[in-house]
Amino acid sequence: MLQTYRDLFCEIFEIEEDELDSATPDTLDTWDSLHHMNLIAALEDEFDIEFEPEDVMEIVSFQSGMEVLKKYGVNF
Repeated sequence: MLQTYRDLFCEIFEIEEDELDSATPDTLDTWDSLHHMNLIAALEDEFDIEFEPEDVMEIVSFQSGMEVLKKYGVNF
């Protein structure tokens, strides 16, 4: 599941895996509201979950996305 999350994150934000640890809205030009919502939709589809609005806002990095997904039973 971790690889799936990595692949989605990299595809949506158009980055390489080695950029994941530093990926935030402040460090990626591609991280805008549209790409953020594309990530949310892709994660919901892939992992068959529905995020609460506060969890959507909590995803502000690759790592925070993992933490939010764990709350929904996605194990890495």
